[in-house]
Amino acid sequence: MKKKILTLAAVVTLPFILLVMYLLASMASYSNTYSEIVSNMTVANNYNLNFKEEMDADFVFVTHYPSKKRPFYAMDDPEDTNYTLSFDLLFHGLEITTGGQRIHDYLALVDKIADRGMTQEGMEQYMMIFKHGMPPHGGLGIGLERLTMKILGEDNVRETTLFPRDLSRLEP
Repeated sequence: MKKKILTLAAVVTLPFILLVMYLLASMASYSNTYSEIVSNMTVANNYNLNFKEEMDADFVFVTHYPSKKRPFYAMDDPEDTNYTLSFDLLFHGLEITTGGQRIHDYLALVDKIADRGMTQEGMEQYMMIFKHGMPPHGGLGIGLERLTMKILGEDNVRETTLFPRDLSRLEP
């Protein structure tokens, strides 16, 4: 019975969550690249930028992260291959969503794997899809617990997680 209730809750809340994420993204009033943000920092090692005061924004998109900082499948910017076509959505200074365009060309993916010093061992099934053609695509990950933590004003994400896990708790 509990599984049915949790499944029903997930089915009912998923469209609501997607709508909220769409609205949050559309309300983001400021966007800047990773390099611009780092170069505009006024105090060395001050990574705690307050965009609400400085930019009058609750939501901030940070784009074009360095390629070295992103996964191998992240698409490099064609204008500057040192950066990727990726983003983070920050809410009150906390990353709640990460995403970007993915590499869809087989040869480009093979080259990026080689450039990173990686091997294709263990990725044969993943790579096979790209041999037969993959349309341009992207992806993103949403930190719902982080978003809930910020909205509720909690200090720790464990307070907004149904079954929090840590070193002493690995199972619900």
